[in-house]
Amino acid sequence: MYRRQVAQVRSGIAKVAEQKAREVQKAADAGKKAHAAQSAAAKASTASVLQTKLRVAGRYAGDQAKHEREVAKLEKK
Repeated sequence: MYRRQVAQVRSGIAKVAEQKAREVQKAADAGKKAHAAQSAAAKASTASVLQTKLRVAGRYAGDQAKHEREVAKLEKK
């Protein structure tokens, strides 16, 4: 009984660590995309393109924040 519980707990820990790694990767990807959109916005020639690029950058920044909050939740487990 005891060994089975230890195995289950270790399995749970591994699963949470895997989820955390996935969320960290997603946050990094979203941050990279937000930075790329910000760079593209700096090079924009019209106000319309600038507005679009800034909106895209904001969306990716929001995604990054969402993934970072999920990482924080997983760290609490």
